[in-house]
Amino acid sequence: MQSLATSLTQLELGWLAGLWEGEGSFFAHKPKGSNRFYLTASLDITDRDVIERLSDTMGGCKISGPYARKSSAHKPRYSIRLYNEEAAGFMRLLYPLMSNRRRSQIDEAMRQFRIHRINWPRRRESVAGPDPEMVDEFRQDMELFLDAGTRGTRTSH
Repeated sequence: MQSLATSLTQLELGWLAGLWEGEGSFFAHKPKGSNRFYLTASLDITDRDVIERLSDTMGGCKISGPYARKSSAHKPRYSIRLYNEEAAGFMRLLYPLMSNRRRSQIDEAMRQFRIHRINWPRRRESVAGPDPEMVDEFRQDMELFLDAGTRGTRTSH
């Protein structure tokens, strides 16, 4: 996500923040049947041209969909999802530009992820776990981000 931070213009960064402010969400969750907790930045939108532009602006991230809606009167939706370290980097990038409501959502996602991530690298022997070096780097990075948030570095909008 560092390359995204350095490759975006201020206008593009503002556009990303505005789009994520209105259509996105930030959360931590454990999918049903999984033993892992995921930090997630998620955006769902019905306009294919907008999500394609979003993907291009973010360096070509994966677009999922179209997903049909319950009512045929509604347009199908498209999604972009970022997980774990990619989501954390993106949250850090947008955090200063987000409203208090979205900042609170990011804070809560990080708090939940911090609580549950202790078990993240522990997996059954038959399943390959993540690279331990990557886990350590991610944990250190998350500690710095979470500690900065608890020191009152946020400004209100």
